[in-house]
Amino acid sequence: QRDAFAEGLTEKMLIYALGRGIERYERPDVKQIVAGLAANDYKFSALVMGIVNSVPFQMERKEVSK
Repeated sequence: QRDAFAEGLTEKMLIYALGRGIERYERPDVKQIVAGLAANDYKFSALVMGIVNSVPFQMERKEVSK
C-alpha cells in the first residue's frame, strides 16, 4: 500500500506548502508527484522536489501587502 500512503502524504504536504486545501483540478498534479515518487524509490527528497516543481506550488498567488 505504498502508493496509497504516498498519495496521502503528498496531499498533506502539498496542503501545507500551499497554505490552503487542494482543489479538484489539482488532483492530477498529486498523481504526477506520486508517480515521480514511486519512480525514485519513494525518497523524501523526491517528494519535496515534486511539490516544489508542481504547477500548484509554482503558480500560487501571493497576497500583496499595502
